[in-house]
Amino acid sequence: MIDLKHKIDERLDELIEMAKELVENTGIYEKVEESQIRNILNMASAVDSVKVLEIFIQYQMGRRRIPKEFGDKLVENVLDLEEWAKGIADDESQRRQAWLHLVRLYLGYLNMYFVYKRKIWRDKE
Repeated sequence: MIDLKHKIDERLDELIEMAKELVENTGIYEKVEESQIRNILNMASAVDSVKVLEIFIQYQMGRRRIPKEFGDKLVENVLDLEEWAKGIADDESQRRQAWLHLVRLYLGYLNMYFVYKRKIWRDKE
């Protein structure tokens, strides 16, 4: 388990960059409130299934709580993290744990950067 954590920690900078790029490229900080991003983060923390998270994001898009462009790219990034997990963990159980951990970290960093960008954007208005 320590080795797994170390391997995940080696990718943190990439994870943060992925989150920052999504926030920057979609301009999501201009389009939704903090609570919408936090809801996604809370769901990821509450469930042990990436598929449940995926359907929740799609549900939020359907309810027009988050823009489709952002939601689609978010789902794509979450699913891409499965490949990262395959490179980190050896067996299926560890891969699943690693994937969930990566997704939760990613969404946490995305939330932090979103809050920062939203504050800067609002202060300019």
